Amino acid sequence: MATALRLEATFSDASDVEQVERLQAVLKTGNADLIRNALQLMDWCVSQVRQGRHIASVTEDGAVREFDMPMLERARTTNRVSVSDAAYSQMMALIEHPPEPTAELRELFARPSAVTAR
Repeated sequence: MATALRLEATFSDASDVEQVERLQAVLKTGNADLIRNALQLMDWCVSQVRQGRHIASVTEDGAVREFDMPMLERARTTNRVSVSDAAYSQMMALIEHPPEPTAELRELFARPSAVTAR
C-alpha cells in the first residue's frame, strides 16, 4: 500500500473555483485539509449508502431533505433478490420442514473421511 499519494486537480469552471474558495474561506482551511475532509465525508456517505441508508439533513422542526448525489448511487448495493409470494412460501416450508436426507447423503456422512472442513 502506498504511504503517500499526490493528487492534482485543475478546476476550469468558474463555479467550481468559487466553490473551493468559498469552502476554504468558511472553513478557514487550505487545499489539503479541504480535500482530506471531503474524502472522509464521501467515505462515510458511501458506507451509509452501501448499508441501504439514505443521507439527509434534518431541520430543528424535523423537516427532512434527502441528499441527492448521482455518483453515490453507484455504491448502493443492488444485490437484492426478489421472489414471488409463492416461491417465498415454498422456501419457508422447506426451512420449517426440511426433507429427510437421502440414503446416499446419510451414507456419505457416515464415512468420516468423506466430509472435511474447509
